[in-house]
Amino acid sequence: MRLTVLGYWGGYPEAGEATSAYLLSYGEKHYLLDCGSGAVAQLFKYVRLKDIESCFISHFHFDHSADLGVLQYAYLMNSYQRKSAAHLTIYAPATPEAHRVLYEDVRGSTMQTIQSDAVVSLDDLTVRFLRTRHPVETLAMRFEGKNGESLVYTADTHDFPELIDFARGAEVLLAESSFYADEDGEVARSSGHLRADEAARLAEAAQVERLYLTHLPHRGLHQDLLTEAKKHFGGRVALVHTGMEITW
Repeated sequence: MRLTVLGYWGGYPEAGEATSAYLLSYGEKHYLLDCGSGAVAQLFKYVRLKDIESCFISHFHFDHSADLGVLQYAYLMNSYQRKSAAHLTIYAPATPEAHRVLYEDVRGSTMQTIQSDAVVSLDDLTVRFLRTRHPVETLAMRFEGKNGESLVYTADTHDFPELIDFARGAEVLLAESSFYADEDGEVARSSGHLRADEAARLAEAAQVERLYLTHLPHRGLHQDLLTEAKKHFGGRVALVHTGMEITW
């Protein structure tokens, strides 16, 4: 498996970058995980439309889905230009319905809603989901390959016990880290986000091999997030950055 970081900022992108968006490659197949602001421009540095098997949207907050409509327009225009046009399948939560319906019935793409207990099988890849603790319906994702490769993406969430079992034994845990350890835990919890120390405790409790911190804040020094996480997780931990490639 290979994960390419297209965007990692929380809320809004810094200049020339993007919010949450990741390209998962397994064998010759490519899958897009979230499609935040600025994601499409980053995506086309690595793949063409026809190379993308499907797109998984964790939730319909704009920093995770702002470029989804733009991506659909690319498939729409492609469908009129070529006889054998590329087609995109989008997997996303059913709610908020007012957001979801904006992306339905667009030529060149198909929306499929998914529930927390759903299992999606895509060739040699299996995807499982868990509803997280966030103001809107949000799904964490676990990707498992035929040879036991595994990736867990927390999406946006505060900590809760079921997340440990969901992430247990994963080779790679991509966890949001929106708050610093010295910031008010109740503020983080009420907004549905993790602090760096909580992401690390999750990784330790779930006995994952590697932890990567993403959905990073625009304040403070990101190196402090890494320092805080290392206090609570004994495995490999790193901050993601635009263009980073993680292989396992």
